[in-house]
Amino acid sequence: MIYGLTKDSLNKYEKVLGLDMDGTLIKVKSGSKYPTNSSDWKLWDDSKVIEKINEYNEKGYGIIIITN
Repeated sequence: MIYGLTKDSLNKYEKVLGLDMDGTLIKVKSGSKYPTNSSDWKLWDDSKVIEKINEYNEKGYGIIIITN
């Protein structure tokens, strides 16, 4: 499902950073292959994920997070 993504919203960016959520930005907290519930996840690296997304956003990138 796509939230808030339109052709017009993407056209304002010269650059776009697309990131996969599962296994890239977040990982399963319990260690199982798939999350057991909606709170069974954590950031892949607490100190770097948000910092890097903000860094690219400040450089003018549109940020797209992709998941299934």
